[in-house]
Amino acid sequence: MKEIKYLFSEGKKLALTFSYDDGVEFDRRLVERFNHYGFKGTFNLPTSVLGRPGYVTASEVPTLYAGHEVAVHGYHHPFLERISRTQMIGELVADRQNLEAMVHHPVTGLAYPYGTYDPEVVATLRALGFTYARTAGDETGNFRYPQDWLVWRPTCHHHRALEFIEPFLTSKYSLTVLYVWGHSYEFDREANWELVDQIGERLTNQPQVWYATNGEIQHYLECIHRLVFTVAQDAVYNPTDQTIWMAIDNDRVLAIESGKTIRIE
Repeated sequence: MKEIKYLFSEGKKLALTFSYDDGVEFDRRLVERFNHYGFKGTFNLPTSVLGRPGYVTASEVPTLYAGHEVAVHGYHHPFLERISRTQMIGELVADRQNLEAMVHHPVTGLAYPYGTYDPEVVATLRALGFTYARTAGDETGNFRYPQDWLVWRPTCHHHRALEFIEPFLTSKYSLTVLYVWGHSYEFDREANWELVDQIGERLTNQPQVWYATNGEIQHYLECIHRLVFTVAQDAVYNPTDQTIWMAIDNDRVLAIESGKTIRIE
């Protein structure tokens, strides 16, 4: 039986992703720097505030966040576990529907407002078809992805990102994820916009890094679990919409295209 290790898109071992909340005006500057460095981020937007002073406008969402991802953050940004179930559903559905009307594709990710949740909130997200949800304030300090995508704890807040870069880039494990989160207004409040460039200069153009949104990573890793192998593991069928990459016996890389069956010689 062959030893199989999965890889990210294009055979990369590592993935880098960012998540930023609230849709504040400083997202414009942050997105410009992300685009400069080739990074991808997920931006979590409570749509009730869009267009107010200090926030981005609804009309600029499709162009500002083009190439990135927008996700739900609750229409009014409430503590979801402190309101009724009916209110919770309304908050989630209204925000999602508004975002989908702006970007014209399904929006199935979320960042918990204030980072808080309880089992009922998680169950409601699952019933509504959300595919992942990010927490806050309970960072893992590691590069593993979650067992439950609706409780996705990031690696670190951006103020600690620099200390994780070297361990991330030198990790010997495949499917290693560095997940950084924060608020763009924090760079302005703390007068440390140079941190974005310090992170950018150390992580840009890394050949083993897949630069991806939260949703892209979640979807790819979920697709891995849908691969269908023969019992002898000498052939595999990929029923998903993704090309899935794997290393065979640590010396050969295979790409299994969507809808294809390949032999593993």
